[in-house]
Parts: sequence; C-alpha cells; structure tokens
Amino acid sequence: MEESKVHHIPIGSPIIKNDKYGIERNRLFSFGYWGNRKNIDILLNVANQLKKLITFSLHFAGSDHVFFSGSIEAAMSQNDTSKNSMVKHLGYLTKDHLYAEIGKATAIILPYKSTTGASYALNIAKAFGKPIIAPYDVGFERIISEEGGTINYYDQKDPEMLRNVLISILSDSKKMQIQGEKNRNSIGENTIGNAAIRYLEIMQSLV
Repeated sequence: MEESKVHHIPIGSPIIKNDKYGIERNRLFSFGYWGNRKNIDILLNVANQLKKLITFSLHFAGSDHVFFSGSIEAAMSQNDTSKNSMVKHLGYLTKDHLYAEIGKATAIILPYKSTTGASYALNIAKAFGKPIIAPYDVGFERIISEEGGTINYYDQKDPEMLRNVLISILSDSKKMQIQGEKNRNSIGENTIGNAAIRYLEIMQSLV
C-alpha cells in the first residue's frame, strides 16, 4: 500500500478544566471493566503492602467485565481488602462522577494486561494532567512516542516494582507536577473535535 494512503489519527482527548476539582493528597485512582484486560489483583496486593509504608488511598471504579463475572469480589476477598480502609471500590460511575474522581486523584493507575482498549483511559488521564502508572507494553511506548506525554512503567508480574514506583511518585510532589503538566501539554491539537475533523477530511478526499 502507498505510504500516502496510510493515515495515523490519534483517538483524541476531551478538553478538561481540572481546576474545578479539588485534588486529594496521595489519592490513587483506577477505572474500567475488570477481569479481562485489567489486572485488579496486583493493585489490591500492592495496596496491602503500601498501608504499612505510606499514607495513601486507592479508589477504583467500574464493574466486572461481562465475561468475567465475580472478578472484583474474588480479588477483594483474596486480598482481604475488608481490613484495608485505604481501599474503596466505587462501583460503576456515570461520566460526570468518573471525571470528578479522576479530577480528585493524585495519580492514575492503568493496570492493563495489554493496550487493547487503553487509549481512551490514557487520553483521559493525560487531559486531566495526571501522572500515569502503567505496566510496560510496546503499545504504550508507541503511543507516548507518537503523541507525547510520560508514563511510569512497572512489570505487571512484579508487585514489588509497582509498589516502589508508587512510593517514588507519591513521595515527590515536584515530580508529579512536572509529569502532570507534560501529559496535559501533550494533548496539544489531539482533541476529539480535531480528530473528528481529520476523519471527515480523509473521507471527503475519497469521494
């Protein structure tokens, strides 16, 4: 295929005014459908380790993936989160409530097993100007390389590495600020509206 006929169009990000949300100190947030491509177990495992080391809270939203019913309940039971007051499952949230939770968060964790379906969550976190923590994946690396921003990577099979990454982030407010600004600035022209206009231009050129 001719190179001129291949187009890369970012999925696009919403424009967020983050100043209307009050950020809460050391509040971690994660969201999505759990049990398929997202690993809730490692988050809850690490949360149990962190409660002995630093002051933090982990809020996660969403429900079980339709094909993985009971995933959240099983993970919470296995990691005995009833004894960890720093962990809270918020259930399914409407878009407004989801945005409010993201806005209040210090950092966003994207515990994807692969980057399939991850672009929306990544772009939302960037639009809010949040530091991002995610497992290393060539897909994430490619998105960051092409569209900008930064991610704090960990090995999804290594809870200790995730624990150390979270401690490093939460203990350095200047680092969080720099990363948040870099992620917000990376949005640039990659908004949902501009993505739609670009799609339309390409389709019209084919008529």
